[in-house]
Amino acid sequence: MVKSSKSVYIIGSIIIGIVSILGILAGLIYGGIIDSTPNRLVFTTASIEKVYNGETRSIDEWELVSGNLRKGHKAVVVVTGEQTTVGTSVNSFDVTILDSRGADVTRDYEIVKNPGVISVTERKVQVLAGSAEKLYDAQALTLQEYEIVSGSLVEGHVATATFIGEIINVGECENTVSFTVVDKEGNDVTSNYYFVYNSGLLKINPIKLSIKSGDVTGVYSAKPYSSENDNYTIVDGEENLVEGHEVVIECINTQTSVGSCDNEFTYKIMCGEEDVTSNYDVTTFFGKITVNPRAISIATNSDSKVYDAKPLINSELISTDIHYDEDREIWVITETGEEFKYEISTTLIDVGTEKNAIKYEVVNSEGESTVDNYDITVEEGVLTITKREINIVTGTDSKVYDKTPLIKD
Repeated sequence: MVKSSKSVYIIGSIIIGIVSILGILAGLIYGGIIDSTPNRLVFTTASIEKVYNGETRSIDEWELVSGNLRKGHKAVVVVTGEQTTVGTSVNSFDVTILDSRGADVTRDYEIVKNPGVISVTERKVQVLAGSAEKLYDAQALTLQEYEIVSGSLVEGHVATATFIGEIINVGECENTVSFTVVDKEGNDVTSNYYFVYNSGLLKINPIKLSIKSGDVTGVYSAKPYSSENDNYTIVDGEENLVEGHEVVIECINTQTSVGSCDNEFTYKIMCGEEDVTSNYDVTTFFGKITVNPRAISIATNSDSKVYDAKPLINSELISTDIHYDEDREIWVITETGEEFKYEISTTLIDVGTEKNAIKYEVVNSEGESTVDNYDITVEEGVLTITKREINIVTGTDSKVYDKTPLIKD
């Protein structure tokens, strides 16, 4: 029974001691001597935004934006944030709280960090590729020139330009450029630049040529006249014709009947088997294909007789330009083979003179008249009937005078 009372006494003493300590602690807290909650401090670091220049960017600025340090305490803030290449990173930092004796009492505070931002933006450079033009010469036109029209590279950085642009034939194309940039150490830093590329223009102009077809002249032959394909001249620009290039023309017009037409042609300019016509600006002039009339001479015969009360007719045709084709049984013009139809129908009965006139026509194998294609000279003969001479003799008679008339019929 005594032993049990002693245990109760010990436990009670412990409880009383704990309560007493708690009471003292509560009094100190209540009296403000001891703060029961950690002090909340909010720190922030500054933010910056800079254009890339190859250097490391940082800003060693910070601020206690909320909360208070206890008396004699100080904050030591070490800012470590930095950014060199294009991009964004936090302006990180570390905070240490020291008391008046320099002891680290950071654990007595609730530290809240709101870091700023360090941004490095692209360096803008505007580039213009070169432009060029020339007269077509069958050689490629390129131009590896450029101009930086605004902005600049960081000192010590080297840009290597790559050009895309080549033209051989007449026309135009863009001349584009792109850059690869390395720093002093040879590191590729292209991604830190914002290049605005403006294309140049490469242009090849056509060669101007003037081509004239030749003239063709002939006498009507009932066959078409045309021009040989080499019957032309380059009247302007021949000195600019590229070596190895050849003008090839094809004459397309013909002229058969008397008259003229343009000696029209088509053309190509060839380099071996390659057609390079599109690289030339060609002006064409046409000569003439002219067919002149064929001259032939015909004549009718002359004839005469003494009047005999019968008609005088002579239908004989005289000409060295016309002959009789026995196979076809027609008269034909020797040089053309076209049929010569004629009629000599002059008739003289009475005494007098009359031209031995002729009517004629020329027709081709289709029966079409082609007489206008001839210059026909006609020499007409003459038909003549002269008077017939008649001698009249009266009778002779006589008688002895008998006082009556003497008459002899």
